[in-house]
Amino acid sequence: PIVAQALNLSTFYTFGNGIGQPKANDEEVQGIVSKFWKDKDNRVGFTSPKIQLDLSNKIQYDGEIALMLQVDLDGSVYVRILDPLTIVETVKDSNDQMRTLFYKRLVGMDEQYIPDWENGAAFFRDDARVRGQWETMLKGLQIKENKILKNAFVYHIKINCDPLDNR
Repeated sequence: PIVAQALNLSTFYTFGNGIGQPKANDEEVQGIVSKFWKDKDNRVGFTSPKIQLDLSNKIQYDGEIALMLQVDLDGSVYVRILDPLTIVETVKDSNDQMRTLFYKRLVGMDEQYIPDWENGAAFFRDDARVRGQWETMLKGLQIKENKILKNAFVYHIKINCDPLDNR
């Protein structure tokens, strides 16, 4: 109870009633931001005041949050929380162990690979100019392309943990 109270105190002090919708100077950009912020799918998993408070507490007790950004059929992006305990492996670049390429998780008995957002490698699959690099990378990692989630990326946030941790 005391630890939970400390988490809540920190969260309530930081977030109060939640973070309001960001403001952009450009009207076109503001339209995109507003659509994202008010989207019902994003309110469920990311932008509502309640979920902001929950996510603040979660990152404090887990030390990490994996945000899964998914592109919907209409091209809009929505955010879901990926439980870090479902990630069974982080697939690293063999030349740079700090560069995560994919997050591997099991869904039932099926392997799924979700590309990391930050490294940009996931965008190779749709770019004909670098498609060969994508195929070579997958072959070297022994990952079949049909096991990679399409239109989904992970943005992994870690606090108070070892940056070289292989999780």
